[in-house]
Amino acid sequence: MLRAGGTSVARCLAERSRPDNAEILVEPRENPTFGAVKRVEEARMVCSAPAPAKNMSKLSDYLQQQKIDPRRLLVASHDIEQLRPEDRSVRLAKKRLKGGDETAKEAAEKERRSGRPVSQPTLNRALGGAALSPAAKSRILRAVNAVLTQKKKSEVALRDLF
Repeated sequence: MLRAGGTSVARCLAERSRPDNAEILVEPRENPTFGAVKRVEEARMVCSAPAPAKNMSKLSDYLQQQKIDPRRLLVASHDIEQLRPEDRSVRLAKKRLKGGDETAKEAAEKERRSGRPVSQPTLNRALGGAALSPAAKSRILRAVNAVLTQKKKSEVALRDLF
């Protein structure tokens, strides 16, 4: 995805971390993305979303209080939510049950992992205090509780984080 003058969204997001990011002047450059190479004289790009402020949510306050690095949640979530062979067998049993096979009923009733870990944008929204889906909240909760278990501390409830 490109912005004015062929500037990538990644550059726009990188520039958001600057304190005075109201307007950014984009240098002229060639843009081969649109087929013919075009020369852009000068363009102004305005990053629409403000940089996330720190300490805007209960989650960020809790992580600072417990001295947990948010990047650690990403790793913990990946380990927790990763699909394993038994999860794939549960999914197969559900498909067989849907097809009419009654022998797969027991295996289909087991709960499996989602296979979707917490992503960096989701974690950024949570730390910034933005709205999240209930599934994202519970994935973050499981990751926080996994890190707390490693630190030999008691688990936390969902209402304490959000």
